Amino acid sequence: MALSVIAASSCSRRVENGYRTIAYVNSLLTDSLPELRTLAESNGKSSGTIVLVGDPSGCLRLSERMMVCDDFDNIDARKISDGLPDFAGETIVSILNFADTAYMNWPATKDGQTVLRELTVNGALAALKIPSRCKILIICNPILSEYGGSDVSDLFERIGCDVPVICSSDTTFSFTEACFRKMRERDAFTHNIAYPVARLYMAVRDSLDSKVSVLPFIDSLVPASYPDTVGVLAPNTYYSYDVQNQH
Repeated sequence: MALSVIAASSCSRRVENGYRTIAYVNSLLTDSLPELRTLAESNGKSSGTIVLVGDPSGCLRLSERMMVCDDFDNIDARKISDGLPDFAGETIVSILNFADTAYMNWPATKDGQTVLRELTVNGALAALKIPSRCKILIICNPILSEYGGSDVSDLFERIGCDVPVICSSDTTFSFTEACFRKMRERDAFTHNIAYPVARLYMAVRDSLDSKVSVLPFIDSLVPASYPDTVGVLAPNTYYSYDVQNQH
């Protein structure tokens, strides 16, 4: 169970490090507390989905891994392959942030760090608002995890949201193992014998007012500057999403 502990502690450094909430979280609580509590009540149930937020490449790579990984026995959780995907029967939702991708340059200043923290909170809120709802949230990007993971945990705690948050700034961290063990701990699996299903959303910035919107993935809206197509980077994820859209 060590990885579950690591996952929890990596997003809860606010206690040990004298965490101070950001003004953005306080303003959300002041302006939108009833709405946030309604979101909290409708998420965190085993019928929900596993939601990945962060940069497109990070989300797609993790989604692709979760679609096929078979590291555990699904019955007794022994670390041994059993021929069944570890996340069989689950729906894995990726919210691909094409609106803000220049993370590497932002931590250099205090203002940049604040933007990262706010951006991470916005990603978490987007996860709570999708129609299929969220039962476990994974912040895929290590920079967002480092600067904003504690803010997401802080917000969720203050609105009574029971969605576990898995994040880590360690690039070698196994999100799949942490997620599997956390779901076992919470009995959050659907227990359906079926291949995992992928769903895709995208965050894009409006060309007129620069407002960020989250909408179902549309290939034609992927910015030309993005070097990898979704189908090449995550073929199983894209195929699953494409098949669903044809029915």
